[in-house]
Amino acid sequence: MIDLNGYLIVGGCAAVVTAVTTPVVAIVARKQGWMAEPDERRSHPVATPDVGGIAFFVGLLASLLLASQMDRFSGLFQNRSELIGVLIAAVVIFALGIFDDIREVSAPMKVT
Repeated sequence: MIDLNGYLIVGGCAAVVTAVTTPVVAIVARKQGWMAEPDERRSHPVATPDVGGIAFFVGLLASLLLASQMDRFSGLFQNRSELIGVLIAAVVIFALGIFDDIREVSAPMKVT
């Protein structure tokens, strides 16, 4: 039988860190005015914090940090070029998402 304990621990870490970080991000978003206001494009009836991706990104980083310290995942961290490529892609996607949440990028701009 395959040992999945390492995956459960890392996944649990991501879930817990994201769950703990989400309310903090929501408070900061409200204070900064980073809210998605209801309109014809959105389905929610009240203003909603717009930068929830921050909490997910923090959860991702925490789980990667934990995994890097576990023998179970040592092979994933030996070839650093792949890891660096994934991290660069994650940072670019994260940055574009936050920029879109704060600045409201138009639909045509999102696809170009």
